[in-house]
Amino acid sequence: MNFFIAMRDRVRTILGTYETIIEHLWNGFVTLFSLTVMNQQFGYASALKSAWIVLAISVLCAFIPMNAIALVLSICLLIHMAYLSLQVALVTGVILVLAYIFARTYQGKQMYHLVGIPLFYQIHAPFILPVEAALMGKPAEITLIISGSLLSFFLRQVRDDATALTDGTMNVLEIIQGEVFGNQIFYVYMIAMITMFLVISQIRTRAIRYSWILSVVYGILVEFVIMVAGYLLLGNKDRIPTLIISNLIALAVGIVTNYLFQDLDYARIEKLQFEDDDYTYYVTAIPKIQLTEKTIEVKRITDEEASDKHRRRRHHVDS
Repeated sequence: MNFFIAMRDRVRTILGTYETIIEHLWNGFVTLFSLTVMNQQFGYASALKSAWIVLAISVLCAFIPMNAIALVLSICLLIHMAYLSLQVALVTGVILVLAYIFARTYQGKQMYHLVGIPLFYQIHAPFILPVEAALMGKPAEITLIISGSLLSFFLRQVRDDATALTDGTMNVLEIIQGEVFGNQIFYVYMIAMITMFLVISQIRTRAIRYSWILSVVYGILVEFVIMVAGYLLLGNKDRIPTLIISNLIALAVGIVTNYLFQDLDYARIEKLQFEDDDYTYYVTAIPKIQLTEKTIEVKRITDEEASDKHRRRRHHVDS
């Protein structure tokens, strides 16, 4: 137990000391990862697939806020869609603009999820970002979850029908009507994403012990049941193994997020609830301590100073 406590304090100190550097590295990594997935799944613009272009954009985005990174990624996504079809680029742009207005109207702030969810959906891991948004954000972030989920399903159908779009045998309206809004799996997916977000965001704010962990477990469990029921009823049993892996990854992300922003957050306000036979007590604990970095003073002693100290010590002993 002492080892884990010491390790926790050491990680706290490192995060506190190098917070700015870690933030820049994280922003650069998120951009690099997002562009890599985008180029692999929607790599229609060959110029954006250059390793030097990806690296340059990632380095530049390391020094800008996350919402600005979302804007850069949105522009890159639109360029890819334009190389595939101008109609697809136009529809994607309209969805992005309407989603931005929708989110800003209700004060949603985590704009990265608008682009991040479609990217994570392509690699079969769409549930990671709703978990993170529900833990770290406010209920208003559901606007971005809804918009990102809609865009993710649309772009997946575009990718699957890319050949039909380029040779003119299918247009964007047919995809929207038949394969998005006419697809029952779309509604199951939307209900699962929204329900998971609501469950996590509601439980994690309760004044109960381990609220974050419980919210992640219950939220993912509810989403899993909805998705499995939908797959079984609609004859998509082959997707269940991938769903299990995706949910296990989302659970791991939720646990890591709890560790980083709860266990390591020594400045947070704790809200506890306990009861006896007569009363239920609600306690708000506000920390007063602050971790300070240890300072080590090094004093150099020359040979002359050492000789003087030795003579004074001998003189004191003789007297």
